[in-house]
Amino acid sequence: MENPTVTLRYPDFYPAFRCIGPACSDNCCHSWPIEIDKSHYLAYRGQKHPEFAALCGKYLHRTKKDATDRCYARLSLKEDGRCGFQDEDGGCRIIRQLGESWLSDTCNFYPRRKHVFSPGIWELSLAMSCEEMVRLGVLREEEIVFQTGKRPLSESDPLHALSATGIGPKGAVTPPPAWGDTLRTVCIKLMQLHDVSLQERLAAMLLLMRKLDALLAAGREDMILGETLRFLQGLEQGSIARFLNALDENPQARLAALQLSMGHILAGRAGAASEDFLRTLSPHLEGDASTGYRAGRAAAEALTERIRADSRPQAHEMWLENYLVNYMFSCMFPFGNRGGGYSFTDHALLLLHQYGILRCLLATSPETDARKCFTKAMVHTARLSQHGDFRGDFRKLLETFGLREPMAMLYLLK
Repeated sequence: MENPTVTLRYPDFYPAFRCIGPACSDNCCHSWPIEIDKSHYLAYRGQKHPEFAALCGKYLHRTKKDATDRCYARLSLKEDGRCGFQDEDGGCRIIRQLGESWLSDTCNFYPRRKHVFSPGIWELSLAMSCEEMVRLGVLREEEIVFQTGKRPLSESDPLHALSATGIGPKGAVTPPPAWGDTLRTVCIKLMQLHDVSLQERLAAMLLLMRKLDALLAAGREDMILGETLRFLQGLEQGSIARFLNALDENPQARLAALQLSMGHILAGRAGAASEDFLRTLSPHLEGDASTGYRAGRAAAEALTERIRADSRPQAHEMWLENYLVNYMFSCMFPFGNRGGGYSFTDHALLLLHQYGILRCLLATSPETDARKCFTKAMVHTARLSQHGDFRGDFRKLLETFGLREPMAMLYLLK
């Protein structure tokens, strides 16, 4: 009898990833408490070394409410926001004291992620909140290729312990519709269509997703794949470029769409990229450090000029494409969180919103090294999208800036 196996699907760079530890300039060991599983909690608490035991007493705390074997305790942070077990040089005290095999499941797996879209297939990806992942899988001149393979299925496999996220309510693994795999494949093909500009591809994605939502609402699932292929053909024939060129000039809508991206940066967690953004635009922003900064019209106009003068996105369009393709694969675009109420249009809007945030951060970066500039901007954008309620924050910002018709986000592409 053959041993059971599971099919894997992953981007081509996935097997090459290795954590670079203290060499990372913006590592993952800060800004958020780290969940510790039960077996590692007990192992850490059982150590007799005085210095290590003191760290456990100060920073390792049991989760008293709704604890599970996987989320049994937490590593709290130092006053400067770093993990309690992080040394001054950025190294990990657990690795240095006990060895890498003693890392908790959370620390061992990050930035690895596992999703199940089609039953029996593990989709493996890397979170772009990790700068080494960005350098490896995004800042490259080749398009991303997705590979498949087989892996023995064993409960002792670390990947087996990594919880999988599906498209059902609260991430439950739920089978997709019969046309789901084909639609996902075509969406990624659309984003990798190099004969047309990235702006045209993003516009096509938003218009297509709105059309597919309308078909679903009308009970016409049978038309989805045909409509998708027609959109792909139209994009290749220049219809989306003509649509964007014909889009009426609407300065108010354009500024409101840009203020949406600016507002998310100002309201999000601090980081090197957001600090550059604030430092560059502070003369034009409303409010101050004590009351909070706000993205008014003057700041949006000043940023518009910087974006128009910034040639780096065009020079490195492949890097932006790779960011968006990685995001689409890892969130199972356009099906991720379908059980949580996300529509196809929601997914396309969030894709376009991240493009807007990236353009804002790139245009305000003082970095002269393009790789450093893009790494900082992409890591920060990914952290905004991964931590917290990205869709909920987006919806609140739509109301704040009076953008009643979300399709006005297309003006970010003008």
